[in-house]
Amino acid sequence: MFSVRGQHSGVWGHLSSHLSSHLLLAVVLCQALHVGGWPVPTPGRIEEDASYNHMYYVGENLTVQCIKFSNFTGDVYFQQGNVNYSPEYVTQINTTHALLDKPVTDDDFEETILTCADGDGTVATAYIYTDYAPREATDLKMVWLNEQFLLINWAFNNTSYKNGHDNRLIQVTGEWSYNASNANGWYICYSGGLNNAACNVTDITDEWVTVHVRVNITNVKRKDPVSTLFPGLPIRDHVKPLPAQQVNVVALNSTTARVSVTADRYRLVFHIKYFTMLGDNYINNTLVTSKTSEKSFDIPGLHPDYTYHFEVRCKIDIDRGYLSDLPQSIPEVRMPEDGRL
Repeated sequence: MFSVRGQHSGVWGHLSSHLSSHLLLAVVLCQALHVGGWPVPTPGRIEEDASYNHMYYVGENLTVQCIKFSNFTGDVYFQQGNVNYSPEYVTQINTTHALLDKPVTDDDFEETILTCADGDGTVATAYIYTDYAPREATDLKMVWLNEQFLLINWAFNNTSYKNGHDNRLIQVTGEWSYNASNANGWYICYSGGLNNAACNVTDITDEWVTVHVRVNITNVKRKDPVSTLFPGLPIRDHVKPLPAQQVNVVALNSTTARVSVTADRYRLVFHIKYFTMLGDNYINNTLVTSKTSEKSFDIPGLHPDYTYHFEVRCKIDIDRGYLSDLPQSIPEVRMPEDGRL
């Protein structure tokens, strides 16, 4: 009899130990779920207009409802981060519904947790963004650089975007086309964020064509792109020719030097800057030629016994295009003394 009770006692002891270990495990799991970030139910919810997708533009109103599953306790208030919104923007509709209707300003955080709370604490939260609405690009500049590729630049308006550093939220595409009316004739030359405002086109090999440029700026949460079209841009007006291949300078006499240029193009405009130090004074002048096939130019009126430096840049015409870069070497010549050569 005693031994039987001993056996039963051992079984119950084993079961008790087994159940205790499982109970302990359940408690630990519950604690882990709570402490480890498992969503803790809130006593309410925040309702937004889904079309905003949590993104609100400066100048719009941030309008949301706070709904509590039981009656509010005390005054209802809203805050971004730890900053309370003014009570003038909050309307308690009834015992379970409250409304926030606040103008979005530049001072609002670009990303923040919006909290609705009452006397019992937090009722509900929502993650929201604020920014400027997409604006048209401006100040397009285009250079057919060194007759090799087309460099296109634009600007993003005077006011920077709040989320400009975050390419997930604002996307930019730059496109070009020979025919603006052909929907399938556009080619993307840049796709990315606001950290770049330029693109290169390497497919254009003829300066006697006209291109169209389009810049699209999109807030990806609102999906409302703004396109800026820069139509009818003649490449010919935006040529930056190759630098002169070679520049030679010789003194013809004590006051006149001859500059000879080797360049790719048959007819060009040349800007010849020549300078020296006359005592403590820096003396410089520039000769601008007409468009010509000539490649040698005499420059009179120089000072005898002084060293002159010559910088030569090319341009395709007086009133169009851009000055070339300088050649790799900048020649110089020492003018002879009076009566000597």
